[in-house]
Amino acid sequence: MTTPNSSQPSPEPSLSDRYSAFIDKIIDDTLKGKVRSKEYVYNQLAKTLKLGAGEIFERCLLARRADIQQQIEAQTNELRRAKIERQGRALSTLEEAWGKYQQTQQRQSASSSAVQRLMQADEGDRLSVLADILDPNQTYVFNLQAIEQLAQALSQVQTEDPNITDTLRRIAAGLTQGLQTYNALQPHLLGWIYESNRSVGFTQSKINANNPWNYWANHVERPLPKQLFAVQARNQSAQELISNTIDLTAW
Repeated sequence: MTTPNSSQPSPEPSLSDRYSAFIDKIIDDTLKGKVRSKEYVYNQLAKTLKLGAGEIFERCLLARRADIQQQIEAQTNELRRAKIERQGRALSTLEEAWGKYQQTQQRQSASSSAVQRLMQADEGDRLSVLADILDPNQTYVFNLQAIEQLAQALSQVQTEDPNITDTLRRIAAGLTQGLQTYNALQPHLLGWIYESNRSVGFTQSKINANNPWNYWANHVERPLPKQLFAVQARNQSAQELISNTIDLTAW
């Protein structure tokens, strides 16, 4: 009589087990010289992590760090201690990649949320909604890299309403132009202080006075920021300029 095959397939390892094995492999590969760069570690991490399972990975990472630290403190043999310390340094590279991964995910989430808010906003409110999104007092602060990603996301939006699509792309173009203007101006923010024969101050009343507004106006290409600086140089209100400027991209 034939004995039936009673073997059962092995259960799938838990995420915790998989992540712990991944951490150990990165450490082992690093010690063997198989890790080519920090970018390699980051890419391996991004491929391994499942969406929404970051907390599980972080717990595994913290547990491995605690284990290494405990081994270091308990080890009296100098050679063995040095080997464990090398494991700790290898783990540090993975911890750095994890921090970068979290920042990338936060940036992508904030960008997606911003795109949705702008899509759903009324036509006349989109500029104020954008200002609220980029307000540095918000929980998530858009840095230059995040603004660049937001501009890219907005430029790729396709909606059933061509007016919304056009508006979002004009906002994207404006953000890109704004970043270009910022990058052009940033090296000159303090340059006016060191120019010869310049008096320090913001309240000169003459259009040709040696004030920072005129100095900065000479270092930007876009008409609107150049005009805004010129208005400030004359110590005048920007109300008229604001009222007459309806180009969303320029803003």
